[in-house]
Parts: sequence; C-alpha cells; structure tokens
Amino acid sequence: MAFLQLWAQGIACTIVNPRHARAFAQAMGCLEKTDRIDARMLAWFADARKLIPTPPPSAQQAKLEALTARLRHVTRDIIVQKQRRSATTDPLALAQIGETLALFARQA
Repeated sequence: MAFLQLWAQGIACTIVNPRHARAFAQAMGCLEKTDRIDARMLAWFADARKLIPTPPPSAQQAKLEALTARLRHVTRDIIVQKQRRSATTDPLALAQIGETLALFARQA
C-alpha cells in the first residue's frame, strides 16, 4: 500500500476520499488531469481543508483489520458452502462440503 510505503520512507501523508479531492478540483475550475496538476490540486485541497497527516495503523490495529477481513471472508465462504450443500445430493460431495464447513467453523 502506497500510504504505508510513504510513511516507511519518512513522508507524512493522509488518506482522502478521491471524490472529494476531484470535486474540489472541479469546483476550483480545474478540469484537466495530469500528474503535475493533480499534485498541485491535492496540495491546495490539503491546505484548504487543513488536513493533518494520518499516522499508519499500529501493529495491533493492522492485525485486527486482517482478522476482521478474514472473518468476513470465512463467513461468505460458509454461506457459499451451505448453498452448495442444499443444491447437491451426491454423498461424496456432501461429505466434502461438510468437511469444508467444519474447517470454516473452526476458523470463524
């Protein structure tokens, strides 16, 4: 992630909603898009909004985000497997789906 790479290089930065930044540029009458213009508009946007650097997440926050994402994925996978289970009658497929669901249940 570029945000973390910038911080690792000692460059303080923040994360902004791209729509807000683009709307600001359009409101300022800037319809062109080049890297140089974008950089100038982002600097102006940050100054106008009095943005301050957003520190990177702590190791604990990053771990929590990763675990939350994993739980979300496992939950979706459980739903998919249950749908597959209801759509089949093959004993082998049902057994394998059951094993998969048991694995996901241990992780959830």
